[in-house]
Amino acid sequence: MKRFLFAAACILLLTGCGEKETPVTVNSLELLPEGSLTALSVADFDSEDLDIGEFKEQAAAEIGEYNERAGEERITLGECTEREGHVTVKISYLSAQDYQNFNSVICGTGLLDDLTAEAGLEKNTYFYDDTGTLRTTLGEIIAREGTESWKYLVVGEPLLVTVPGKVLFTSGGADSAGSGSVQTGAYITDRILLDAPCYIIYEES
Repeated sequence: MKRFLFAAACILLLTGCGEKETPVTVNSLELLPEGSLTALSVADFDSEDLDIGEFKEQAAAEIGEYNERAGEERITLGECTEREGHVTVKISYLSAQDYQNFNSVICGTGLLDDLTAEAGLEKNTYFYDDTGTLRTTLGEIIAREGTESWKYLVVGEPLLVTVPGKVLFTSGGADSAGSGSVQTGAYITDRILLDAPCYIIYEES
């Protein structure tokens, strides 16, 4: 069964067949030190098409099915509120793999060295520093001293991403939003998926 794209804030629930998707106003994803994630999404909401209570029930049912198959509670539905024509949804995921599996979107974490071994990223892939001005390659970053503890997060959606530390490099198409935050797909306003995954390299605090 196709999962709700919660990271895209209720799109599958709020649009009818053949209708234009409602644009998302805010989507954020926070990676916590232990590897769990919290997603907060906001979208336009038409109470005439779907009651907020019905939305909560459907969301809870989808999450319940996922947890039942997993054999444990790996996803938790938090606050789900409607205000002034918008619905806000908060969901916690035990891991990036759960986020990816549930939403059918790219999401992953690991050590910097894993980008070539596990993620299959080429060493000549360009990365940019937190100012967006200095361009380097993944190979050059890995060759630096003291990078053994550096980590990465990869996402496939336009999101305001927060990591537990300082953002050092991104693979492009992202704007710094503070020492620990990045807006992926900074120039995308009409799609819910990126053309290519955005990789964020960071150092934990």
